[in-house]
Amino acid sequence: MNSFPYVAFGLGSNIGDGEVQLHCAVEKIRSSPLLCGATLRCSEIYRSEALLPKDAPKAWDMPFVNQVVVVHMARPMDEGAAYALLDLCKEIERDLGRVPRGHWGPREIDVDIIMIEGFTLHSDVLTIPHPQAHLRDFVMIPLRALGYDL
Repeated sequence: MNSFPYVAFGLGSNIGDGEVQLHCAVEKIRSSPLLCGATLRCSEIYRSEALLPKDAPKAWDMPFVNQVVVVHMARPMDEGAAYALLDLCKEIERDLGRVPRGHWGPREIDVDIIMIEGFTLHSDVLTIPHPQAHLRDFVMIPLRALGYDL
């Protein structure tokens, strides 16, 4: 039995072919040297409306495709590993062409760390578990469908 923690990633896209973007993000997670030896479980794709700030342009109101990926780590977790996972998320977003468009703006791909089993972290750049995850059906429904919860 694996005694190492699992990590739940939340993926989302609402620009371009979102399902292709999700697939590419999953493959980049799967092939990351950081996650060598880990096992992955992917939720079904979940469709959701965009969460928007009150003053968002109407052009931002595009539906998302979302997915949760749970990775059972093959190594222990510590703060350094958590930041390495954050770097991986940002690298995947860059590689798949994410363009910054403002807070909660449309995105080609979004890759977030939702939670790490038995691990918490609060810093200026990373909070684990994700502070809004429990409020978002597009996170919680796929996460629970895989048999996990916050």
